[in-house]
Amino acid sequence: MSGDATMSNAGVVTVDKTTTAQANKILALDGSSVAVTKGNQLNGATSGSLTLMPAAVTTNYSLTFPGTRGFGTSSLEQWLGCFLGQVP
Repeated sequence: MSGDATMSNAGVVTVDKTTTAQANKILALDGSSVAVTKGNQLNGATSGSLTLMPAAVTTNYSLTFPGTRGFGTSSLEQWLGCFLGQVP
């Protein structure tokens, strides 16, 4: 074993992990079960990606997704518009 996880001769495994978004480490949840990252990228099944990145200096925001889909033609775009104060 080498890299992010190591094992001693006695069989003790040590994992190089972080809860503070340090590069090249395995991401661990903090005490509140939150994963702290500097950005996230979701790749499409065939092409494209969605990247979420904060500005270098930003205000704290909390985004909680709804528990159900909603009504009629409700979409994430409409929900985010309402979250940001832009009623459709």
